[in-house]
Amino acid sequence: MPNKSFERILNQRRRLSSLRQRSSANYFKRNVCKVKLDHQMNGSDKKKRLKPYDFKLDEKDNDGATIRKIYTKHPEYVIYRTDSAIRVDMDDDSKKVNLYSENHYKIGIDLGRIYSWLPENLSRAC
Repeated sequence: MPNKSFERILNQRRRLSSLRQRSSANYFKRNVCKVKLDHQMNGSDKKKRLKPYDFKLDEKDNDGATIRKIYTKHPEYVIYRTDSAIRVDMDDDSKKVNLYSENHYKIGIDLGRIYSWLPENLSRAC
């Protein structure tokens, strides 16, 4: 007779596998494309946003969090760490933003698994 926790883990893996199959380009087109990009906002919503190449250590990102470490920087995107998360910021004006976003969402489940192992406060862990 199998262990209850083993059955629970097996069921979770099946659900994650099912989610991975559903989280393809169709999910991206239905849900993600509804989000307003910077150039689509009206004047009252819009504020000066940093471009990926403007990000600097120990300064604030577009959400007001302090940038603690920059892992990679490209003219169209930046991957960096704050006190509480590892983040990706993409240039909304880039011609490849939809491609980058779609690729990012394809690995979202795996990123969730990785993030679940990280401590809540990344600054204290390093």
